[in-house]
Amino acid sequence: MDKTLFSALAFVLLLSGMAFAGSLNTTDIGPGMDWKTHACIKPAPPPVPSITDAKSYGTAIKVYNAYVKMVNEYIKCVNNEAQQDAKSVIESINQGSKDTVRSITKDARKLLQNIEAKHPDNKTL
Repeated sequence: MDKTLFSALAFVLLLSGMAFAGSLNTTDIGPGMDWKTHACIKPAPPPVPSITDAKSYGTAIKVYNAYVKMVNEYIKCVNNEAQQDAKSVIESINQGSKDTVRSITKDARKLLQNIEAKHPDNKTL
């Protein structure tokens, strides 16, 4: 009987928290959150070189291509960092929710034990 009560209580508590966002440390989780890279350095665009002939145009294209290569490396770095951060956040949220449910279930179990200890048919009275 008490396992059913605990399961129902845990389920109700889980459902009641689904409509709200939690927090990570002191940061509330929600749509207004800003994520920024800490591991990647954004490349600055090079200055546009003077183009006076076909040779200088070719040089400008080489400069552009080198910049695009740096941009692609930056994008790869950002995506890798974001994926790792997302994985870490999910793990933190899962662990935090498990700990929270475990704690409240323990409180409910303790309350039931205290109530049962005071039952008139209990020989310990």
